[in-house]
Amino acid sequence: MTQMEHITGTLAKAGDRFAIDLLGIPSLLLMERASRFVADEVLEHHRDRRTLVLCGTGNNGADGICIARMLREGGMEPEVLVCGDLTRASWEFLRQLSDYRAMGGGVRFDDTALPEAELIVDAAFGIGLNRPLTGPWRELLARADERKAYRIAVDVPSGISADTGEAMGPVLRADLTLTFGKNKTGLVSGAGKAAAGEVRVCDIGIPDTVYRLLQASSGDAASAQVSVQESAVDAAEDVAKNAANDAAKDAVQNAELQHCLRELLDWAFLNLEIPSEFFYRLQRAGKLEQWFPELSALEDVHQARVYHPEKDAFVHTMMVLDKAAEESRNHAALAGDRSRRLRFLYAALLHDLGKAVSTAYDEEKQDYRAVGHEKTGAELAEGLLRRIGADEDLIAWVTNLVLLHMVPHQLYKEKPNDKAFQKLFRRSVCPEDLILLAYCDAAGTGSTEAEGDADKNQGDAKQAAQDQEAQNQAAKHWRARNLKKAEENRRYATGCLLRMRIRTENDRLRKQLSFILAADQEKNIFRQTRLSDGCRKENDSEHAWHLALMAMLLSEYSAEPVDLLKVIMMVLIHDVVEIDAGDTYAYDYEALKTAPMREKQAAEHLYGLLPADQGQYLKGIWEEFEAFETPEAKLAHTLDNLQPLMLTDAEGGTAWMEHGAADANIYRRNSRTGETAPEIWAYMKSVVERNVAEGRLQHEEEAKRKE
Repeated sequence: MTQMEHITGTLAKAGDRFAIDLLGIPSLLLMERASRFVADEVLEHHRDRRTLVLCGTGNNGADGICIARMLREGGMEPEVLVCGDLTRASWEFLRQLSDYRAMGGGVRFDDTALPEAELIVDAAFGIGLNRPLTGPWRELLARADERKAYRIAVDVPSGISADTGEAMGPVLRADLTLTFGKNKTGLVSGAGKAAAGEVRVCDIGIPDTVYRLLQASSGDAASAQVSVQESAVDAAEDVAKNAANDAAKDAVQNAELQHCLRELLDWAFLNLEIPSEFFYRLQRAGKLEQWFPELSALEDVHQARVYHPEKDAFVHTMMVLDKAAEESRNHAALAGDRSRRLRFLYAALLHDLGKAVSTAYDEEKQDYRAVGHEKTGAELAEGLLRRIGADEDLIAWVTNLVLLHMVPHQLYKEKPNDKAFQKLFRRSVCPEDLILLAYCDAAGTGSTEAEGDADKNQGDAKQAAQDQEAQNQAAKHWRARNLKKAEENRRYATGCLLRMRIRTENDRLRKQLSFILAADQEKNIFRQTRLSDGCRKENDSEHAWHLALMAMLLSEYSAEPVDLLKVIMMVLIHDVVEIDAGDTYAYDYEALKTAPMREKQAAEHLYGLLPADQGQYLKGIWEEFEAFETPEAKLAHTLDNLQPLMLTDAEGGTAWMEHGAADANIYRRNSRTGETAPEIWAYMKSVVERNVAEGRLQHEEEAKRKE
């Protein structure tokens, strides 16, 4: 890896442009960071001095205006002198000037008079000076240099070439130069070395990798050049030596370039909240195909639109990467382990590479789909990682995650036993990371608004808007569907993993503990009902506990005698099936159509974890609850309806208002509550009537009018 002690002004400008255009760091943010270093130096050490800020009309002058604003905010009253053609000013300069004037700051544009000052902040010319000074600037800098004032240069003393250190005319010599990003060649050579005074390098957030990457990819990497000594050799030998040296230079530059790409990816993963933006910028700049052709190839792979409403596999990959970045920040183990987090995010980026070469046309769905792409994807991921100089540990972990990332999906669909699950994890991979990657792969699908087919409706703006809204609604549906499936998938796979960790020779005890661990997943299933104080939604385990408590206290209101212990058992286990089937809102009538089938399958699996006698008994209790025929089942249903009504009433009716619930919804759901527990039903009716009167619940006729 080439160490860069200083860079040219040209490379520094290219680094600024790279940071703005590809890393997404706003130019004004870079300006604020740079200006803050200068302003803090002045406020801390020169607050009592009469201060002049000398500005040009380029970005160095914009720094100067920004510094003056910060000094005013710190209680100083600097004078600002601008010299230059405002018609050619940078937009950053004009923006900073507008902000400075808005806060009451005064600016002089007289280039013939130089105010008295004890401190001069030199922001006239920066790293962009590449020609001899002409016009009023020559005289102004000469007069400023004669003043007996302390001088602070912003980035480079005015009059010095940041590329060579050459004096481009009169120079405003500095006592202190605060230069940004990297030290400049012009500050360590030629006239610049003497003019710079003390030099401090200030980090404004541009990774050092950027400068090395630009140098390695420019073909002008001075530190990587191999010189050819002149000698009295014949022409053929000279050509051969030049060719050999060119090849050596190219090899060194390419190795440096690839190493920089690895560092750049690390930086993007660890510093950007939405890393996909970085890759989209590379795509727009043509760098994605140049630097990461494996990723670029995904742009030509159409997703199976029955499952994925994105345009292509690259868009899907970016959605998954953003979801993975979000999860890694919120996951304690990943957030606290840099290496593990990087492994996980590299796997999210590379998980679908195989789709570029392993696709087939699906006649039934009339779309392309990936076929057996995991192995090919792992091979492509390994090749990319080796090319950018990744270590063997990263390569092993990422390729195995890519190879196995579909396992949790298949596990959920096929419901194999735990032994089959265990065999799938014998490779060097962290099962928790694999499950989380599969979750991000599913949850990240369809997570952006769909694009409307505006080109098909150019003559009909209203129709185009309607089409766009329809597509957005479809995208919203897909987001909800995929997120729900992803959460169910993760719960199932996590349960299998937890059961794998139970070690006991007592088979009955192992099965019992497996069910107990599986039941723990109820704590991750959140219902639509909020807690009584409205602070958050309750989970299934809290709901079950609350119902058990209610059964103990309210069983006396049942119209028929009941077996209290059975009622308590019934309410404790009735929602265990939602670990696999997911929660279904009481008034979501479309979802309720498929709920019985989903819950029956879940009951077979979850109660099947227990020893046969206990599994059959608890499944029988659940089936009795679903049948709604015995006195115990009737009371359990009554309590199951009463509890969310009480909580929603107490917290202000949020769930009702969110879903547009009407009184008729509650009456239909409680059609048998009156015969089961008349006194409880009388109370529930009074709650419904009061909330209708207060506008929290709609009356059925009103709800129909709104529809």
